Amino acid sequence: MSKYFAELIFRTSETVPGPVSDLECQAVDGQPNLLLVSWEAPSEVNGAIKGYIITYTLIDRGQCGVSGDSDDSGMRQMQSDDTEVTLQNLYPYSTYNITVQARTSAGEGEGISATAATSEAAPNEAPQNVRVISVTSRSLEFGWDPVPCESANGIVLHYEYMVVSGYDIYPTILQRVKRSIEDTDSHLLIVEGHQVTIGNLKPHTFYGFMVRGVTAAGSGPLSDIIFHKTDESVSSQPLFLDVISVASERLGVAWRQPESPNGEIIQYRAQVWDHELSHLTADVIFNVTDDENEEGKFAKIIENLKPASDYFIKIQAATRAGWGAFSDPIPARTLDGVPGEPSEIDVLENGQRTINITWQPPILKNGVITGYKIIYRPLSTLDPVFNATPFVSLEKEVGGGVTDISLQDLHPSTEYNITIQAKTSTGYGRPAEIKTWTVILGDHVSPSVRAVEVEATNDTIPILFSTTGSTSVYKYQVIVEDARNSEPIDEDLLSDFDTAVVKQNLPYYIAAELDPQNVSSTGEHSFVVGDRKVWGGYKNVHLNPGHEYKIRIRTLVVKDQELKSVLSEPKEETAASTFVQVLHCNKPKIFGMEPIVFILILIAVLVLITAITFLTILAIYSKRQRKKSTNSFSTRDSGLSGSMTWSVMYKVPDNEVIESPLVTSGFRTLPLIEKNASLKRSKSDSKIVRGMRIETLEEFLINVRGTNQLVEEFKRLVEGQTSPWTAARKNCNLKKNRYGNILPYDRSRVVLHTDSNKSDSDYINASYIDGYRRPREYIVTQGPLENTITDFWRMIWQENAPVIVMVTDLVENGKKKCAKYWPDDSIMCDDMQILVIHSEESTDFVIRTILMRKMDEIRTHRVMQYQFTGWPDRSVPTNTNYFIKFLKKVRDDHPVMGGPMVVMCSAGAGRSGTYVAIDALCQQAAEDKRVDVFRFVNNARHQRVHFVQTLEQYTFIYEALVEAIQYEDTSVPLEKIGMYLKELNHMSTLDKRALILKQYNKLNRAQKKVDANRCSVALSEVNIFKNRDPLTVPEDEARVKVYVDDRNEDHMGYINAVFVDGYRKKGAYIVTQMPMTHTTEDFWRMIYQYRSSFIVMLNGSDETDDLNVGIYWPELGGCSYGEFEVDVVTYEEHEDFIMRIMRLTNSLQMNEEPHEVIQFQYKAWSSEMKPASMLKLLHNTDLWYHKSAGGPITVHCMDGATRSGLFIAACFIRDQINSEEVLDTFQVVKSIRLNRPEFIPNSDQYRFLFEVAQELADPIIHRYEELSQPAKKLSFKI
Repeated sequence: MSKYFAELIFRTSETVPGPVSDLECQAVDGQPNLLLVSWEAPSEVNGAIKGYIITYTLIDRGQCGVSGDSDDSGMRQMQSDDTEVTLQNLYPYSTYNITVQARTSAGEGEGISATAATSEAAPNEAPQNVRVISVTSRSLEFGWDPVPCESANGIVLHYEYMVVSGYDIYPTILQRVKRSIEDTDSHLLIVEGHQVTIGNLKPHTFYGFMVRGVTAAGSGPLSDIIFHKTDESVSSQPLFLDVISVASERLGVAWRQPESPNGEIIQYRAQVWDHELSHLTADVIFNVTDDENEEGKFAKIIENLKPASDYFIKIQAATRAGWGAFSDPIPARTLDGVPGEPSEIDVLENGQRTINITWQPPILKNGVITGYKIIYRPLSTLDPVFNATPFVSLEKEVGGGVTDISLQDLHPSTEYNITIQAKTSTGYGRPAEIKTWTVILGDHVSPSVRAVEVEATNDTIPILFSTTGSTSVYKYQVIVEDARNSEPIDEDLLSDFDTAVVKQNLPYYIAAELDPQNVSSTGEHSFVVGDRKVWGGYKNVHLNPGHEYKIRIRTLVVKDQELKSVLSEPKEETAASTFVQVLHCNKPKIFGMEPIVFILILIAVLVLITAITFLTILAIYSKRQRKKSTNSFSTRDSGLSGSMTWSVMYKVPDNEVIESPLVTSGFRTLPLIEKNASLKRSKSDSKIVRGMRIETLEEFLINVRGTNQLVEEFKRLVEGQTSPWTAARKNCNLKKNRYGNILPYDRSRVVLHTDSNKSDSDYINASYIDGYRRPREYIVTQGPLENTITDFWRMIWQENAPVIVMVTDLVENGKKKCAKYWPDDSIMCDDMQILVIHSEESTDFVIRTILMRKMDEIRTHRVMQYQFTGWPDRSVPTNTNYFIKFLKKVRDDHPVMGGPMVVMCSAGAGRSGTYVAIDALCQQAAEDKRVDVFRFVNNARHQRVHFVQTLEQYTFIYEALVEAIQYEDTSVPLEKIGMYLKELNHMSTLDKRALILKQYNKLNRAQKKVDANRCSVALSEVNIFKNRDPLTVPEDEARVKVYVDDRNEDHMGYINAVFVDGYRKKGAYIVTQMPMTHTTEDFWRMIYQYRSSFIVMLNGSDETDDLNVGIYWPELGGCSYGEFEVDVVTYEEHEDFIMRIMRLTNSLQMNEEPHEVIQFQYKAWSSEMKPASMLKLLHNTDLWYHKSAGGPITVHCMDGATRSGLFIAACFIRDQINSEEVLDTFQVVKSIRLNRPEFIPNSDQYRFLFEVAQELADPIIHRYEELSQPAKKLSFKI
């Protein structure tokens, strides 16, 4: 074997390498987008390692649970055998899958994978949706959404924010501010959550807000800055308040704007206090202009201050947040002013030529009183000589410390007007005035009287008496006295002939009362004593032949505002009294009789046989006539047959009325007989038409409208005083009369029973009035005064009156019309206890049940008081239907009365008379089928003066009678509504029309037609464009008046709206049209001024093609409508309606609380509405109304009539059924049409109201039927 051998070197082929080992991936500190990857070479190389392939894939970006897409993967190939590589441009805080493979020429070996995460970085986006959450005057609350996860680059540990204040931050400055903040960490605050409240801010200031997220690696970018203003707050006190001008009643002040306005100053308030700061004298608010706010200086005048007064003044400013702090008060004093009138002026003593007066300094001195001026001048005199001379004013001045003076060298029997003025450094003030008389001398007052004997007859004597011509003479009275009387005349007993001579057997009486206007002002006046006429309500009865009389003239003088009487005394030298012997002439006699008497007897004998033949016929005829009518004018003459009746159908003046005794039964009163008319029965008496038939009454009223027929008829009524009223004019009774010209006649007055142990009077201002064929059926009286309440209840008890009808309010137009004579609970009137045991209130009247009892009597008396409140003084009721309903209510409650009905208004004349006339004439209509308005009123005026006072009231009697008589009772009991509706829907056999249609047409005929002349405001050029429909406008007296300036008549606005009465409340609804775009402010002004808290909207805002629809509420938040701010605070949408609660604020009255208004918008109205839907609507509106603050309910539809009228009528019917259990659709519609005639425009709506009523009635009837079922009997076995 050889020692040499051959060597063969052979290399196998390469294969893929084995896997690498020890693969590690690490994040690089400070480099969140890098990963360091290292490994060891494969243990099985299998060839030469050519390099490595590193592949990385994004698994979770930002730890948000979201894997990346293919674009987020990468690959690195290394050509060297290095075993370490740095991966770049990775996402921070993200997880990657990393695979490493070794590579030989044979290919890539097995890959080894590992996961790794990059480190955190600062966020690269700002927080999103930065917003304001809440705002106050001192704080702002901001919120934001988190930084998006993929942009957070780590865990957001907290947020940093900054607030920038100021108005003038421009964009370039903002960018600089952001960069400076981002470069430094100064001025930043930290918050953990996603919202922050920043406090201690300035009110009414803009603030900018920025926020950024912070991770462990740093802070991200700031958000865009957002600005928001803090709310306004009350201001600090105004600065530099000073007084710049002074006058007697005003002060000028100036000041500067507060250092911290804390909002926009809109008003300033100046308060003026007295010098002790205990009493607020003036509180004045000034509005601020934009120019004033910009300049910050203010100067204003405070007026209506007291002169010569010390004050303190302070000012405060108002923003929309309210009133701020007051300034420190500064003192000020007004200058002296003219003083007020002197007080307590009085007359100390009156002499014939002197008057001593005294006074006290003015209550309003307005400075130091330096003197007084007294001016005195004669007003009138009873001295005819002095009366003929010109009256001259005289004047005196005295010092400021003097408070009395004696005026000398005056004229006797003269009235003087004396004025006193106080004086300050500014001048004289208002005068105080007093009128008084010097002592009256008898020579000046008592006229001389002489008889004209040559013209005397057997029973008359002419006289001449001198007159003074003074304007102070109220009346002249002719006093006739029996010459044999030696006792002095008691003037308190002086009365007419019947009272004084016949009843009281006195030897003197008043024969006549003459008005000075009808008496010669100079020289002598002639008068015939015994001429049988009535003069001033007194009978001048004939004198007895052969008797001697003493005739005096009594002068009634208005002295010191009281009525004084001066009765002339018999003095021969002045002829003040004249003895008059009525002549007994020596005339030829026949058979011892005067010729005239013989002739009369002879004529009587000749006609006696003839008289007997027709006497029976005449008696029968007269009896029939009396049955036909008992309310004829009739009288008897004592000198003729007592059975004769005289009828006169015309009126003559008082001084031409022939006297005859009075008859007090039935309607019989004084006769009205023309002068020189013969006392014969009228041949045409039997042909006089006694009124008119009731079926012609409506036609008559239609025909006389537009003519003077009723005017002339009213003028023919007897006017003024027709009988004496001596008792009413006694001094002790004067204060018991409310008015001096409305007094009861002696013959018809109510005479109260008196107690001999008491000093009470028998007088009350009340008169008996005859009804139709019922004497003394009524008592008409004035509204009680405070001092006559007890007398009133004495009368009620004495007369056993079951009913009091009161047709006045206690106060009307600011004037007291009647004392409150009934208690709220109980009162004592002398020995009577008055208790109110029940009260029931309706729309226009109140019914009270009153119980009376006397302490010393067992019996009690129950009286019903019916007070009608819808009747203005000297006018007529605003709603005839309500009045007739009231009148019938009284009669239905009391078909038979045990005593007279007491009727009262303020005076007991106009309204009371109208009520009595209508009530009595309704009875005449029921009994005779006729009415005679003229005859009844004329007769009643002989029992009560001024009975039915005005032409308007007289006309209303006819209108009310038509209402009461011509239209039948259309009310239906609850249980008969269904049957009644079937009858109305039944076709008439005559004209084939449903009866309901006929009733509806009848309603339309009775409807008052709209007169354009009475709609002058609505149709004026200024307002006509404020009406949606020019045919649906309010009358001037019915419209809702809105005032642009605090109810100032000179600044009155207009809105197409009317008041409509509800069942229980007058003016319960305000009905208006849907506002137009230019009337929304008027709408809110009406809501504000009438404090309406509930609006019912019956139309949609988009259901018409009319573009002029004013949406008067904001959709969200607030909105301004002129001076009114409206904010929607609650919005609720239901199936059939939308409910909004709004707050209404008047920007000119910032010190007021906002007025809350609920709007109920009904969405389900349709032409096919069912009764059940209407009742559901009423139920829902009731629920929400009771949640409101009350006030009138404002109802509107598009035209303010079609839907609104149906809604209100349904409300009225529901309340009527629930309260009375009756239905009267006819009268309901008639009532609500009073101010809006366009309501219920068609018969379909009219029929629908009956269906609503039936829907209401059915469950009530069913409930009653269940209650009326007899209870089942239960039996038990024991």
